[in-house]
Amino acid sequence: MNTIRTLGAAWALAACASVAFAQTAATPATPATPATPAAAATPATPAAPAAPAIKHTCVKAEWPGRVATQSATKRFDAEHKAYTECIRAFVNEQNKLNQESVAKANAHVNAGNAAIAEFNEYIKDLNRQTGKEEPKKDEKK
Repeated sequence: MNTIRTLGAAWALAACASVAFAQTAATPATPATPATPAAAATPATPAAPAAPAIKHTCVKAEWPGRVATQSATKRFDAEHKAYTECIRAFVNEQNKLNQESVAKANAHVNAGNAAIAEFNEYIKDLNRQTGKEEPKKDEKK
């Protein structure tokens, strides 16, 4: 709940700051310097690449029927075994790639959480400096 209040206060502070910047005279921006300090603090968000359609290349074994010759049955057994091994290998490879993707995603989640924690500490410190204390947990607004 404190995080929500802290983030709410931060958004209010950001809204006030953007109004203050909007009221000041605009200065021409050069490509090397942003027009406002808020623009300088905003990180660039990379565009997410489109996810490719992933499909295995395994070939299903074709059932020869109940009244098949012995050679057709043996061929089916071999093709069935190859198809089963191919699917297992594909699934194992996808699981390995998934684990690597999860590890990378967790790194991004952890970085985001660290940024939120840093920002919350900044707001708490700012509230202490300005004399605005957070309401106690048992108090309700």
